Amino acid sequence: MDTKNIIVHIWLEGQSEPVPCGRLQYTYDGRNSISEFTYGKRYLERDNAIPIDPIQLPLKERTFTTEEGFDLPGAIRDASPDGWGRHVLSRLKGVQELSEIEYLCLADPEDRFGALGFGISPEQLGGFDEDFEKIRLENQGAKISSNDDFLDMLDHIEDLIKFEKTDENKNLAQYFFRGTSLGGARPKATVRIGNEYWLAKFPREDDPSPVTKYEYVMMELGRKLGLNVPETKLIEVAGRAIYLIKRFDRSPIADQGAKKIHAVSALTAIGASERDYGIWGYQDLDRFLQQYGENYIADQKELLGRIALNIATSNTDDHLRNHSFLYQGGKFSLSPLYDVCPVVQDQTTLKNLYLKIGSNGREATYDNLRSYGSLVGVEELHVVEILEKLDEVLGAGFRDLIEKVSLSKLETEALTTQLRKP
Repeated sequence: MDTKNIIVHIWLEGQSEPVPCGRLQYTYDGRNSISEFTYGKRYLERDNAIPIDPIQLPLKERTFTTEEGFDLPGAIRDASPDGWGRHVLSRLKGVQELSEIEYLCLADPEDRFGALGFGISPEQLGGFDEDFEKIRLENQGAKISSNDDFLDMLDHIEDLIKFEKTDENKNLAQYFFRGTSLGGARPKATVRIGNEYWLAKFPREDDPSPVTKYEYVMMELGRKLGLNVPETKLIEVAGRAIYLIKRFDRSPIADQGAKKIHAVSALTAIGASERDYGIWGYQDLDRFLQQYGENYIADQKELLGRIALNIATSNTDDHLRNHSFLYQGGKFSLSPLYDVCPVVQDQTTLKNLYLKIGSNGREATYDNLRSYGSLVGVEELHVVEILEKLDEVLGAGFRDLIEKVSLSKLETEALTTQLRKP
């Protein structure tokens, strides 16, 4: 039986340095794993202490144990790498796959989703692996100063995808070690531009379509629809398009450092498991916001608009990790929009979203959207307004964006076939 003790740290609201908040004990017997989390007594005595998960892990002097099927508490799992980050870490260690606790410990301790960090002691973040610590310290505070920096990253993506562990290509990690802790499977890295943190997504040689351009267009359609969208950019480097989105869980860097905003995924918020395919839906997110949200009415309308956008753009990758909630001032709010990209497929097949919508389950139709509005109590007038605005955005607004990103005729046609007007 293998047991690992980890100190959990948190950046409290408005603070630029973390404080230890509790201890995670992870036990693995060769077949099953279990986690136990306990808040520190000194942390519980703080006037400004916040729960890392106010629903599953409230501020109490007790030990919280994960249920069967959950390797880690949800809020802690949210801070662990996913997709691309796991690929990078596995390749750095020269293996196909690491354990859940190894992924958690080896990711950049200061570059996780939300405001949690992990370390070997109350005084230190990280420290779990000497090689990884060296990479982190060498690149701490590094900035993107020119397109040449992006070009270096582009030139190494394909090598990193396929590389084996050698002294030479191990240096590739410096480009992508930051960014291992945010979800998604596409090549990406967190970059610092000026005094702000951005997530950069890169194209791959085997991409069947200009995915980075498509995602930029979809996000900007959301902005034109009136949704809460972070600042985005699309930059061309050596003929390749890099998509940038400003991180909404970070505030600009002041003299004393970046401030982090605590956040949890919708998966964590509603207590769901990644194995629960087809069980949960947007009504569950609405109920969560109604019970715990800071501004329920505004977030309810925002969520309705996002469902409409997903239907309109064939974004069927709307799973629970692609929705999240920010925790500030003791209340939750729906995070800004992210990870909206069309899933290009044969339009003769009726699409379903990942999450259930209304009376017709996951069926991606506007009738189902209307039924959702009725079920959660959205005024019919607002549903009509959203659909009218969407119709306008998918016309002139879409054409403007296509011209802006310089899509070819074939690329435009492929994207256009995925759009569904009300």
